Amino acid sequence: MHGVAMHRYILAALGCQINAAASTSSFAPVRLRLPYQDQEQEAAMSTTAHKVATQAATAGARGRRPPSVLREIAYGMGLGIFAGYLWKLHHWSNQRRAREFYSLLDQGKITVVAAEPPGGDD
Repeated sequence: MHGVAMHRYILAALGCQINAAASTSSFAPVRLRLPYQDQEQEAAMSTTAHKVATQAATAGARGRRPPSVLREIAYGMGLGIFAGYLWKLHHWSNQRRAREFYSLLDQGKITVVAAEPPGGDD
C-alpha cells in the first residue's frame, strides 16, 4: 500500500468516513467526516448544552441583577485600596519601632553590645 490507499486505510482505521466521490488516482481534496461531526448530533448537542448552561446560570440568580462591569471594577478598587492600607499600616508599624529603637539608643537608655565568640580568651 502506498499513497492514497494507505491514507484511506489509516482513516478507515480511525473511524473516519471518506467521501466516495473522491478519486483514488488523483490528489483531489478529500472531505473527511469524523464520527462526532454529524451535523444533526452537533446541533442537538449545541441546543442541549445551551439549555443546560442557561438553566445553570439562572438557577442561583433568580431575583438577582446580572453582573455589572462597573460594579466589578468598583469592588476591585475597594479591595485594592483596603489591602494597600493594611500593607501601609504594617510598614508604618515597622517604621515606628525602628524610630523608637534609635531614639532610645541616642538617649543612652539602651546599648548594643556585640557578643564575644565562644572561646574568645586565649
